[in-house]
Amino acid sequence: MRIGVTGGIACGKSKVLELFAHRGWNTIRTDDLAKEILQKDCEIHSFLLENYGEWIFNDYGSSNATVNTKRLGSIVFSDQKSLKSLEEILHPKVRQEWMRRCLIHKSLFHMIEVPLLFEKSLEFLFDRTICVVVDSDRQRKRLLKRSLSIEEGKARIDIQMNLEEKVNSAHLVISSSGSLQALDEQVNEIHNSLVF
Repeated sequence: MRIGVTGGIACGKSKVLELFAHRGWNTIRTDDLAKEILQKDCEIHSFLLENYGEWIFNDYGSSNATVNTKRLGSIVFSDQKSLKSLEEILHPKVRQEWMRRCLIHKSLFHMIEVPLLFEKSLEFLFDRTICVVVDSDRQRKRLLKRSLSIEEGKARIDIQMNLEEKVNSAHLVISSSGSLQALDEQVNEIHNSLVF
């Protein structure tokens, strides 16, 4: 069984995955995979160099060169064309990798966090979808803890589908607006409904 988890930025998706992992699910965060691939994929490095120059790398030319994700984020999250170009090369690689990891993992139950699940029309890849929601005040506070400015946070929220639309598209909804215990209880209820 493959479950796709989505929701807005800073809605608590990663915490939900952690709680499912405690119950034996194989969990995968596609954002983590994207970061890994971004740092090691030669095709993407060539694309970044061609489009943004050496400035987009830390220690360019050395064996320790890495993509400066802060600089890259400041470009792509303020320019839809740049974001689309990067996604066209990065997203298929991410999708291929999480599908590979599902195949090689022994668990029968896989939970994959895909922030842009509905935006990219990927729901057909999953048996069920879960949308994680949070109230706007808590979302803003969580974004500030991530060292994102209000403008940066708004730019990232704006590229995502309206949260209400995601809720209406998902099979199941989890709210992270309450206590950790309340969140755990919701996860437990869904876990039991899916596994037993």
